[in-house]
Amino acid sequence: MDVLISPADKADLKQCGRWYVEQEKIKHFFPSFHLLGGQAGVSKCKGTLTNNWDNTWDVELTKLEDYPYSQPVAFVNGLQPTPHMYRTGNICYMNPQVWHPERCTLAFVIGKIAIYLNKYEVYIRNGTWPGVEE
Repeated sequence: MDVLISPADKADLKQCGRWYVEQEKIKHFFPSFHLLGGQAGVSKCKGTLTNNWDNTWDVELTKLEDYPYSQPVAFVNGLQPTPHMYRTGNICYMNPQVWHPERCTLAFVIGKIAIYLNKYEVYIRNGTWPGVEE
């Protein structure tokens, strides 16, 4: 069972370096998001995003066991299918070939998902995905 990372666990995160920095960036830029985990470490990141049309979405980042060496998988509850969604229901918020473990952070990923949700709204309203595809 995943639980919210407690303040007592912050010392452990600090020793990990990367997770501590990730947590601080998330707290600063996306305060509704939280790292979740168990005894095996951080496994998920959950929170909400509100798009330009004031629709609020529950977002969950999974597959963090090998992060940052692999790109997190993102799920957004309540989305209709789009050309930028996998059969398993996770969204394609960026081209996996663009992923770089030294430059991409969870805050960056959440920002990309926010952009995705605004494009999603345009797609639902007029049937075309806006902007350049990666």
